[in-house]
Amino acid sequence: MRTMHTLAQICRVVARAMTIFLLPTILFYVLFVGLQLASGEPGFIGLLLNMLLLLLLGAGFVIAWRREAPGALAALGALVVFIIAGLSLSGFRPTFGSSPLVWPISLIVAIIKPQSFDPVPSWIVLTSWAILAIPIMLFLASWLLRRKSS
Repeated sequence: MRTMHTLAQICRVVARAMTIFLLPTILFYVLFVGLQLASGEPGFIGLLLNMLLLLLLGAGFVIAWRREAPGALAALGALVVFIIAGLSLSGFRPTFGSSPLVWPISLIVAIIKPQSFDPVPSWIVLTSWAILAIPIMLFLASWLLRRKSS
């Protein structure tokens, strides 16, 4: 029982550490793009939906800090909606070749080292999916392990 509790604590700490990176990245992207859209620059439905799903994903991570299962399920739900929207909405298809985190990562990399991301390199796509999925799975694992150890 003690081992399960220790493993649950490790999962929780690693998930929280990852969200410390993710939340400011998501917030930076949403503010950057939101200010561009507010200035009158045209957007498309996929961009707005991507921003909404990133906000829901971020909210799920924040909730998971306090209540692991509901927060992780909310974040997982945002990812599932992203996939469903990418498969079904024609205005969303340009964003679907990536994960919701690809654009924020590309923006940060482009600011640090100006370069073109057309098309987005596959390593950024794969990395972004992993970066989003790992904390969700770790929060769920922590919740399950704590539930079993009590």
